Formats: sequence, C-alpha cells, structure tokens
Amino acid sequence: MQVENHKTSDFGLRTSGLGGPPSSAAVDAVGSRVPRDRADRAVSMKPPLLPLVLFLIVFLVYSQVHSFEFLRFDDHDYTFLCPFVKDGLSWANIKAAFASFRHAAIWMPLTYISYMADISFFGPGMGAHHLVNAAIHAANSALFYLLLWRMFCRGSDRATPTYSLFTITCSLLWALHPMRVEPVAWIAGRKELLCAFFTLLGLLSVVARRKIVPVVCCVAACMSKPTGMCFPFLAMCVAAVVRYGSELRTSDSGLRTSGLGDSPPKPFPQLFTIHYPLLLVLIAAATGLIAVYSQTHAEGYDVRTLFTAPFSVRALNALKSLGLYIFKSIIPFDLHIDCRWPTPNLPADGWGTILAAIAGLALIGLWTATSLRIAANRNGGRGATALPLLLFFFFAIAPTLGIFGSFGREARADRFMYIPSMAISMVLMAAVSSKPPYRFSQLPILILSSLVVIYSICTFRLIPTFRNDYTAFSRVLACDPVHPRALSHVASEECARFKNLDAGIGHFRDSLACEWNRDTACQLAFALVTRGRNEDISDIRALGESTGIAKKPESDSKGLMAEALGMAALKDRRWRDATIFFAAAVRAPARLYPADDAYVRLGVALANGGRHKEAEQVFAALVHPKTKVRESVRAFAERALEQLASSNGGRIMLFY
Repeated sequence: MQVENHKTSDFGLRTSGLGGPPSSAAVDAVGSRVPRDRADRAVSMKPPLLPLVLFLIVFLVYSQVHSFEFLRFDDHDYTFLCPFVKDGLSWANIKAAFASFRHAAIWMPLTYISYMADISFFGPGMGAHHLVNAAIHAANSALFYLLLWRMFCRGSDRATPTYSLFTITCSLLWALHPMRVEPVAWIAGRKELLCAFFTLLGLLSVVARRKIVPVVCCVAACMSKPTGMCFPFLAMCVAAVVRYGSELRTSDSGLRTSGLGDSPPKPFPQLFTIHYPLLLVLIAAATGLIAVYSQTHAEGYDVRTLFTAPFSVRALNALKSLGLYIFKSIIPFDLHIDCRWPTPNLPADGWGTILAAIAGLALIGLWTATSLRIAANRNGGRGATALPLLLFFFFAIAPTLGIFGSFGREARADRFMYIPSMAISMVLMAAVSSKPPYRFSQLPILILSSLVVIYSICTFRLIPTFRNDYTAFSRVLACDPVHPRALSHVASEECARFKNLDAGIGHFRDSLACEWNRDTACQLAFALVTRGRNEDISDIRALGESTGIAKKPESDSKGLMAEALGMAALKDRRWRDATIFFAAAVRAPARLYPADDAYVRLGVALANGGRHKEAEQVFAALVHPKTKVRESVRAFAERALEQLASSNGGRIMLFY
C-alpha cells in the first residue's frame, strides 16, 4: 500500500502524515535499530560546554609560547618596526593601517589593528602577542567544532553523545596537528588565524541561513589576509554540503515518521538567492587586485613583475606542494618555517621529499576520483557531499600555490594549510554521518583518538623550536642544511647572542656561497670588523664594493655596512671617509641595533679630522640628560668634550 503525503522527522520513519505518533507496527519494523529512549536523548542532546572544553585544551597546549621571542622574519616589520603599529591604538594609526597598501608587501589592516591592541593593552612585550595568537587559535578550534556539528549532526539522529565525541575528536585532530604550530607560535602568523576566525564565523552564518553576516565576515577575512578572497567559494561548498547532506541522512533509514521528535529541518535555500554571491565575488576580486598591487609595489623596493618564475616552475612547485601538504597532514615530517623557493630547473630538494610529494598527489588523485565517481552515480546526497568538500580544499589552497603569481620567497609553508586542512576533518565527518546511527562503530573514535594523542605529542615537542631566531632557524638547517637564509639567521644569532664571532662568520660565508644576498654581506662585514683582525679589512672593502655601499653609503638602510666601512676607514686614518660612512650609519632608517657606537665614532672621526665644532655638537648630544645611551658611551663623550676644550683648537687624537 502506497502512502501519500508523508512527513519526515529526524529519525527517518515514515507514517501516513496524520500528525499523530507512529503506529506500533512501524516502530516494531525498525526494531532495536532506533530505541525510543535513545531517540529521545538524540532529540534533546546539545553540546553547550564542549566548545569551551575544546578551547581550554587547545589553549593549554599552546600556552608555552608566552615566553617566546620575536622572530626576525616578518615579526619586526609587523610590530615594533611598523610606524603605525609600534605606538598602539590611535585613530591616526588605524587610518594609516587601512591606507598602507605597500607596507611589508601585504594589505591586512585588521591584523595590524590587532597588533596595536596588544601593545595598547599589554605593552610592547612579546609574551602578549604570542598568547593572543594561542587564544585566537583556541577560539578557531571551538568555532570549527560548532561548524562540524551544524553541518553534519544538528537536527538529525546524529545528535547523540557518540557523534559529539567523534566531532570533538575531528576538531582536535585539526587543532593539535603539528602543521598548526607555525601560524600559532609565530607572531607574524596572526594573519592566518584572524582570516580563519572570520571565515569560520562566516561559514557558521551561512549554515544558519543569515544574509548580512556572511558579507561582513567576508570583508573582515579579506582585511585580515588577502587569501580571505576564497570565502565566497568556501561558502558555496559548505552550503551544498548542508543542503544535500540532510537528504543523505534521511535516505539511510527505511522508514519515515511524523510527530516523533522535532520537525524536520527546512530544505537549505539556494545560496544564490539569499547570500549575495555577486557582492562576495566582487569583494574577493577587489581583494585580489589589492594583493597584486601590494606585492608588486612593495614599500622600499622597485616595482616587481607579477610572475618572477616561469610557468613550468610554478606549476611543478604547485604540484609538489599539493602532494607534500596532503602527505604531511598524515605523516608530519620536516616541519619548519621558511621553505625556500626551489631551483629554477626542478622544484626538488631531495628524493625523500619527491617521494612524499608523489604519495600525496596519489592520495589527492584517489580523493578526486572517488568524489567524481560518487557524484556520477548520483547516489542520494553522497555526490553533493563528497565533491564540495574536495572543492573546499582546492578553493582554500589555490591562492597560496603560486600559479597566479610568484609572490614571496617561500615555495610553500605549513601555515598555508590552516584553512584547507579543515576539509580533511570534514571528509571524516561526512564519511561517518553517511551511515545510520545503529551502524556507527566505536572503532573510528579509537583510531582518531590515537592519532590525536600522537599529533599532540609531536606538536608539544615542535612548539619550543619557535622560541627564538636561533632555535627556529637551527630547526630549518636540520631539515635543509644549505638553506641560505637560515644560515644567515643562525650566523647573526651566533654573533649577537652567543658572541661566537668565528662560528657566525663561518655561517655567513656559507650563506653567501649558497646564494648572494646584500643583507647577508652587510652582516658579514659588520661581524668581521667587530672581530677586529687586520687581515679582515680587505674582505670588508671587497664586500663594500660588491654591495655598492662603498660608493653610495646612504643606500645602506640598516647601517651595518656603512658602520663597518667607517671602522675600516678609522683604522686607516682616513678621517674624511670615516665621517661620511658613520654619518650614513647613524641616519639609516631601518637600524636593528642602537646607534650609540656609531655616534661616538662619528665624533671621533670629526675630532681627529680637525672638525672640532661639529665633534663637540655630537658629543654634547650624547651627554645630554634626555639622550638614552649606555653609561660607557656617556662617559667617553664627557672625556672627549674635556679634551676638545683643553686643545684650544689644536690637533688631537681620540681612540674608541
């Protein structure tokens, strides 16, 4: 007998639609698969405390970052060297953040404002920046749990404690994976965290069928990091999963009922009619144009071309990066900051990496083939659940693959997987939710829980490698021994932190042997002149000539090479040249070290060159009470003033 006008409840039982309770025959037909007491618990099950528990677990794991330092890898440019961030919140600084399209080659006003808030509320220290990163990541973990719950469990017979446990396990699998360490433990990774925060809020509002909130969240995500431009496409994928996933859940039960439990959820409305996709796409396009302008017109650099590498190299690197991203999501190995751009011929850095990339590409191919096969079979809601999740991954990772532009110095980065890796947890949730509850096994929870424990241990051990420049880039050298930038960073730490000039100079030379870099040459010259050996003077001059600073001292933005050349000129008693070099050194706009010694040596060069009046002005400025200098510098300046006063304009010789 065919029954017309059925209604569907959350348990998939079918009755005649009279609005009353199901008949005893219908209930008996289901048998033990849907017990009434479990059904009642399923209807009333709500997880209000689980997001808070998840937040606390994730924050506790990452809380050790509170004692970490800045990394000399974008952290300085984003914080205390940024002219509109270092003084904290103010209307002028906020306006400058929105108007600065070229600073650090990226437009991210909301991220800059978050740094300003850290400085205003917690001071200029490093610990607050790190803890805020950890808190944002913990909040993202809670939001991701809510998104998974709303996409796959809420309003269905999956709203049970078992499915809640599986959902929180999938959330922890994402939150505590070792690939999440880089954006959390690195202050400059704030842009990834904020972009994901607003993206998750927007996706939750899409699932909740809001109209205006997705647009606001899309704008906020784009202003946190330009990769927020992928939000419209992620929203469409999530909308498709939610709309058709309910069909899959209701089709798995043999019977439908009305009047049992809550009423069925309304069909998910068309995204194109309520979520302003055209406006979202326009926002994404505008963000893409701004990103192109910021990267090609970076502040302090000449105008750069959009494609700095051939398409073949970019395509090979994109394929390799895709494979490594997927493989490292399963077996995390060689995780470190700053993955250098490959050689021009083939983007390869070892057979192990190549084999891992091939294995990852094979997994992506299997994922793609399975999704397309299921979609082609049109098997209920499965096609519309598998394929959108695959597209979610590709839409989220596409802006970072370098196909559409050769931006930056990195071939790939763990932080680029922050949002795309959510698709993996979504696939796990979709696979489990495609089965009716009575067929749900505890085995998936046990397997995923074991993975969470393993990944958590790896994460806990990886976090301390981001403690400072030395630990972070020593980790890079452990994975890539000929990484030129890592060699330069470790060399700088050997000289400045450990006073091991010989080891630092050796690393600087190795870095220049791998790849010529002007900043590295300047640091090497400064380390050589600090060591003070006479045989190093010729090397300092050669480095000055090769960088062009010997002829144009004002071109040294950090003042290191100019100061080294000035000290070499002092040893040769070339007072005029020394004066020119030290004057350029003290005026350097991006000095990383105090200019106390450069000012003293400038005064010495002026005094020894017979320019006593100018020397007196320099030393008088150093002894002024409002001038912040070391006491040893102030004492030398006072003695120099006394000698200048007693010389009566005669020739004197000062040594520092």
